[in-house]
Amino acid sequence: MQQKDVLLPDGFEFSKLDAEKDATLVNETWTIATAPDGRNTKSKIVHLPNVAVRRKDDGKLVAFVMLFSFGALNHVYTLPEFRHKGIGTAVQDKMFQTLIAMGICPYWYSAKLMEEVVAVGVAKSEEKMPGRKILRHPDSDEPVIYDCLTFIRR
Repeated sequence: MQQKDVLLPDGFEFSKLDAEKDATLVNETWTIATAPDGRNTKSKIVHLPNVAVRRKDDGKLVAFVMLFSFGALNHVYTLPEFRHKGIGTAVQDKMFQTLIAMGICPYWYSAKLMEEVVAVGVAKSEEKMPGRKILRHPDSDEPVIYDCLTFIRR
């Protein structure tokens, strides 16, 4: 992975998330986020590794990935109008390189409520992304899927 040259389509560049400029969009596009998570999102952007992709001409944020505090990739996202161009895979690969360089073993998971993402992730990981492994149930050989719940203090 470290030797891989991670390329973007013409007109795009790698960047970092900016807590003041990007946190609202990041939070609004995160399916399991709630309004109070805005502060949490800003904190992750400031204190944890992240990778962003922006348009070169105007700096528009088009894709990003952050890290959960326990080390899992968090909220890998590409704006809908920029999907199917390889940008999401590139932002994820760049984050993998960043984490490996820091001595962190990268891993990610998806909430079960995003079954399409899980299905695509499993297929891509097995067929197109050598070196990545899917956890499988030992009895059924089905992918192990974790479900995330959000608890809100009232």
